[in-house]
Amino acid sequence: MPVSYVVVHTTPSSQSYPQHELLQETLRGDVQDWELIQSSRRAVLGQTHEIEVYRCRKDLRGVPVHLEIDLTRKIRQSITVGGSGALSPRPD
Repeated sequence: MPVSYVVVHTTPSSQSYPQHELLQETLRGDVQDWELIQSSRRAVLGQTHEIEVYRCRKDLRGVPVHLEIDLTRKIRQSITVGGSGALSPRPD
């Protein structure tokens, strides 16, 4: 699924989340494709919170999207998003 913007809460947490570190490394390391467009630091309830907003530099218009979500354990079917972008259940 094409992503045009990513908002990252960069404040260190008491618990480490490897996926957050990977995302931040990817965004900061791929300056050809991702641009930092906003950075904000605010104190809330005695703790400083930082937010970064990145914009994808690629033109994503017209990029085909195909997404399949396996929900067979929940609702006994999968959901597919195809070229039209409309959600439709897929018969099993």
